[in-house]
Amino acid sequence: MALITGLNATEALAGGVFLPFSIIMALVSRWASTLVNRMGLASVMAIGCVVTAIAFAALGGSVRASMLEMGVFPAMALLGAGMGLVVSPLSIAVMAAVDESESGLASGVNNAVSRIAGLIAVAALAIVVSAVYAWIAGASLPQLPGFGSIMPDANSPALAALHRKATVSAFFWLCLVTALLCMAAAATAWATQPNDERSA
Repeated sequence: MALITGLNATEALAGGVFLPFSIIMALVSRWASTLVNRMGLASVMAIGCVVTAIAFAALGGSVRASMLEMGVFPAMALLGAGMGLVVSPLSIAVMAAVDESESGLASGVNNAVSRIAGLIAVAALAIVVSAVYAWIAGASLPQLPGFGSIMPDANSPALAALHRKATVSAFFWLCLVTALLCMAAAATAWATQPNDERSA
């Protein structure tokens, strides 16, 4: 919705930005386990988190600079590469941490924790988005529909422009905070995961 509201992208184009993400992530995920065998879990996961952080920073900057085709699409492809380097090695790390007899339980716990963490992240980042949107909107906040909503220019050009500005700024800070969290994840992976060879 940030692309539709902030950059006036069509619904089809806004949905299409996930295509390079999905394709690149699927391709890189198949290759990630081979990298783990060569470089170790810590290196691959840390690199993946750093690439993901760069991708989020580029995504936020691209939206802020109104660079859709030349900014958002490459950033989403880079995001797919970063996530591809994280997801598969993370599963390997979980499986390597338990006995083979407990692998089923470990897989279930991993899936449950990832979903709970996702819900917590969405709730926490929603606070960031709401705070930035309200800060930019200022006294006009009660007249605006809120982040992620579409406001036709015909209603009030000035308010519509303010709504776009607040939406883009909120999305930028969302990406920036996420990038910082990814860098923290990279440091955590490097400090806690082994760098010896692991088989997939």
